[in-house]
Amino acid sequence: ERVAVDELAEYLWPGVAHKLNSVALGACINSVRSALEPDIPRPSDSSFIVRSGGTYLFNFLANVEVDVEQLRRLVMEALRHERSGEIG
Repeated sequence: ERVAVDELAEYLWPGVAHKLNSVALGACINSVRSALEPDIPRPSDSSFIVRSGGTYLFNFLANVEVDVEQLRRLVMEALRHERSGEIG
């Protein structure tokens, strides 16, 4: 779902002047983009957090891997190895 820049900024920093919100939001979004995709050349190249006009959206069609899912798979794999006697 697309979220308007003003709406998102007001949600994160209620009551702060609009201009300050916009600057803070841009910096915050760029930090999140860089954390999610540390190897992208510019934060605006993010596959996950996309800005379209005056809105942001999270692209769920991007190749997203959630650490919890990977951890669950690794734990299950370790348990299988343990039950088969491969690790002790």
